[in-house]
Amino acid sequence: MADPNDPKSPILIVPYMWIGAFVRGHSVVKVLQDRWPDRPIDMLTTSLCAPLIDYMPGVRKGIEWNLPRKSLPVGQYLALAKKLRAENYGTAFVMLRTWKSALAPFLAGIPERVGFAGEARFGLLN
Repeated sequence: MADPNDPKSPILIVPYMWIGAFVRGHSVVKVLQDRWPDRPIDMLTTSLCAPLIDYMPGVRKGIEWNLPRKSLPVGQYLALAKKLRAENYGTAFVMLRTWKSALAPFLAGIPERVGFAGEARFGLLN
């Protein structure tokens, strides 16, 4: 398991998935890059937003995953968590306020999960 205090452990950003908000999320990348210049930064993305990653300096790669908004496909969340666990992230920044957005980083065992309180996410974020 990654240590969030390790100066080289990767960071995962779970941004809003609408195109405009996704692009504005790049300001978070810049702040994180200034704060931790040696930590690689990845972003969770949908297939719609994935091409924008190429135009975001500071982002190592995008983790493309399309999850439905109106349902909770547990198998898909578990598969995403397995993929995230393999990347050995030390920190996840969850920008959305929904509890489903914090579920995969929690299931992946990412030790530091940062985000706003909302939708009863106590336990999913720390």
